[in-house]
Amino acid sequence: MNYDPLLASADRPYDIPQLEEEQRKIAGKIEQLKQRQPQPQQSAKCPIWDEIDSIVSGMSDQELYMMNNNDEFKESSANVQNILQREYLRIMRPIVENTKDGKDALDKHLTLIKRLRKTARDEVNKKYSIMDEYLENYSDMSFNEFMELKKTKK
Repeated sequence: MNYDPLLASADRPYDIPQLEEEQRKIAGKIEQLKQRQPQPQQSAKCPIWDEIDSIVSGMSDQELYMMNNNDEFKESSANVQNILQREYLRIMRPIVENTKDGKDALDKHLTLIKRLRKTARDEVNKKYSIMDEYLENYSDMSFNEFMELKKTKK
């Protein structure tokens, strides 16, 4: 009998065949879960996209120019682009985050955002505190005069 004393416990001795059987069971469960997950339907045929492409590819430069200057077309095109961007990000975010360079870039970006948020918050609070000081103590003079006074005090 193949017996592994490191995996054994007082209440449950393990041997290699038992471990192999458990591995097969786990692999089967993983496969079942993968099959249950809804797979995104990616068909090679995209009839609406194909029709759009065929119409646009048959247009002259002047026709394209007129269409691109139409406000309704601009709005519709922007809507489609926003949906494409959303779906692209939904698919790509986990992929990028699970790569070494992607994780490093995202960590750096997060650090930068936190630092910039703090700087922006401090600037906003500083501006409001100056405005509060002006309103409370110097409202009898113009704001420009108040700012000149602040500069000379520094």
